[in-house]
Amino acid sequence: MFRFLLRKGTHLLLLSGVCLFACSQSAEDLEKQHLEQAWAEQSQTVSTNHSPESTEDLNPVQTTIPLADVPMSIMFDFENLSPLMQGYFEEASSVSTLTEGLRRDSQPLNAPVIVRIRWSDMDLNRGKGEIAVVYDRPVTSFTQLQPVANVLLKYRNHVGGSFDMRLLSFSMKIEGQGVAGCGIPLLNKSGLKYGLLSPCVEIGDQKLCVEKNGRISPEMRRVLDLCFIE
Repeated sequence: MFRFLLRKGTHLLLLSGVCLFACSQSAEDLEKQHLEQAWAEQSQTVSTNHSPESTEDLNPVQTTIPLADVPMSIMFDFENLSPLMQGYFEEASSVSTLTEGLRRDSQPLNAPVIVRIRWSDMDLNRGKGEIAVVYDRPVTSFTQLQPVANVLLKYRNHVGGSFDMRLLSFSMKIEGQGVAGCGIPLLNKSGLKYGLLSPCVEIGDQKLCVEKNGRISPEMRRVLDLCFIE
């Protein structure tokens, strides 16, 4: 039986009996299966349409959502990133890609949207980068996050493709503003044309995943409610 503590401010939540790794399957295996399925579906769609250049039908959410008539701005939070790299993410065309995409949502995030970009050093002179958008409201379904996932992928690909291809290795994540270290990562590593959300929510080094039928369990709902708040 798992026992897991979440700290929120001065409060502690104890999750007892929660299967943090989708019970019969590890989180890594579930994410791998999710990625392989998405890649197979995209390949099948391209093959059927005979139009590799067309990505409109590959996106699980329609890309024809009009731009919302709302002000949109970005607040960057850089961690352990050189001024040169920071400049790439803050460059005018990069920011425009991000703000325009965030406005193409039926319910855009409130400005300024916080974007956290981190670099973590590892052994043997290696490291890993991450780009995270802070989601400022409760999450009722994964579909709700899809527009932000799409623009996050587009933003990373623009910055990496325009300035430094090493930035294409940065992982991506949609973070909540509740429990620290909590969020839903993207699984884009195989050329998918849209942002593929993990079926798991991360809490520090742990993951809690959806059930086999894809439904959000009551335990996962509790964690999402703590992670994604207004």
